[in-house]
Amino acid sequence: MVAEVGDFHRFKNSRQLMAYLELTSSEHSSGSRIRRGGITRAGSWLARRVLIAGA
Repeated sequence: MVAEVGDFHRFKNSRQLMAYLELTSSEHSSGSRIRRGGITRAGSWLARRVLIAGA
């Protein structure tokens, strides 16, 4: 995990780290209508794989 992410201190909070790993939910919003989907798969697949294996 450390090899994939590098320095964890470059992220100010956990939200930034989760955004970097693309572990945030997708969202399709229009006006007052908010629809959230599943986890996006655009980030580092290797980091996600290491997190899942570690869990």
